[in-house]
Amino acid sequence: MIISPNFKSYLTYLYLIYGLYTFTGCSDNLTSNKTINKGTSDSIKREKYYQWTENIPRLSFKKDSSDALQYLIQHSDTSLSRLIADSYFNVLKPYSDYSGSPQELSQFLYVLDLNGDRLKDVLFVGPSGGEPFKTSIFLFIEEHYEQIFEGYTQPLSIHISNDSLLRFCLYNPGCCADPVITEHHYFVKHSNNKLIISSDSVIGYLSQTEAPINQKLLSSRLFETITTNMPLRFQTYELDSTELDMIGANGTVIGYFPTGSKGYATAIKTERNREWAYVTMLTPPISKYNFFFDSEERNATHIKGWVLLKDISFGKPTLKNVKPNN
Repeated sequence: MIISPNFKSYLTYLYLIYGLYTFTGCSDNLTSNKTINKGTSDSIKREKYYQWTENIPRLSFKKDSSDALQYLIQHSDTSLSRLIADSYFNVLKPYSDYSGSPQELSQFLYVLDLNGDRLKDVLFVGPSGGEPFKTSIFLFIEEHYEQIFEGYTQPLSIHISNDSLLRFCLYNPGCCADPVITEHHYFVKHSNNKLIISSDSVIGYLSQTEAPINQKLLSSRLFETITTNMPLRFQTYELDSTELDMIGANGTVIGYFPTGSKGYATAIKTERNREWAYVTMLTPPISKYNFFFDSEERNATHIKGWVLLKDISFGKPTLKNVKPNN
């Protein structure tokens, strides 16, 4: 086949274009340029954000349980701890392959009356074999100990009156790679020397949550959201669709809430010319936009964070019998 000079020139032109196209990576330049531009943009946004966070106070997520433990020490019959550990070791040991001695076990036992029957019950606060700590409650019933409660991790507060356990709170700080913090509040009912322990609330927040320090404080004002898909953020910084370490591509957003969601505000601040409210949401986020509290162990009933003041309305509260947990 004879190829005309003009056609040869055309083929040469195509090969040159193809070579340049391949050499410069233009075969997917639209995608790669978008990726590069997005990465550069995110990097710049993150740098500005990290500089901003240097002076931002955060919630104290390493809670001090010393007050609760000190209360237990003061009210525990320590003279019986070793005897009970020796006599009921197999029942009270925290897990099946626990290798500690009865003497070692006794240091985690707090012996006191929890149900008002004048018998010595046991509250265990110690190792779990997995989580850093666990808390277990054993009642002395008909000459033996029966476990009636187990939770993670250790008590943050405990209230006992007239030898009757009334309420307590357990604090779970998550782990080194998990930013989710939860406080589990329980209340206790008494019936014929039995304890009926029920969950009162689970307060959740992230370890990086901005603390409302030196801000205008409110007296727990109830509100409703007035915008569609209102974002709750852990800091007063809008960084949507930007990747953050441990947080993902949702920027500073914890979750989105539908119109009419309820909560209460305890502080207000102005940041970057925007007015914000520090709130505790009492309504769960929209399921598909619940980025952190979406599992059974993280199923928080109250979630702390920040919202834009323009997205909520205080008005007349429609939620009755709400007892906010500070």
